[in-house]
Amino acid sequence: DVTDYTGSATSYSVGSPYYSAHIGLGHVWQLGQKEQLDVYGKYLWSQLPARSVTVAGDAVDFAAVSSNRLRLGARWTKRCDEGSVYAGLAAEREFSGGQHANVAGWDVPAPSLSGTTGIVELGWRVPPTAGSPFGVDLSLAGLFGKRQGIAGGLSFSWGW
Repeated sequence: DVTDYTGSATSYSVGSPYYSAHIGLGHVWQLGQKEQLDVYGKYLWSQLPARSVTVAGDAVDFAAVSSNRLRLGARWTKRCDEGSVYAGLAAEREFSGGQHANVAGWDVPAPSLSGTTGIVELGWRVPPTAGSPFGVDLSLAGLFGKRQGIAGGLSFSWGW
């Protein structure tokens, strides 16, 4: 979607390391022999340094981006014969996360991720056991609000 002054399409590529950390606190309540409820809070921070690129002969300068998020949520888990199923609901508030840039000294309208996002998740997990060292976690999450979309995950583990 980037064009030069003649309307010809152009593109650019830029990479950057990033830094992130999070801290969380939660509590798990047993709701019976096979069910539990995990209520948690997490603070997530990430930093992306400033970068500059040249696009169609013009200098494009991207400012550093800091993200500060707070997530509060709960996850219900039920153990089954083959692992466990889980469902969760969370609310996440982004307090910053704006991207500022300028092209040839002119400011570019800055998009912002600030706002609240709801997260709904479903999953199935089979942990490694003494009888089988392999584990699997299959998950699906829906995001609504400021960030919208669907995310899925599949991970395998091996324990000994």
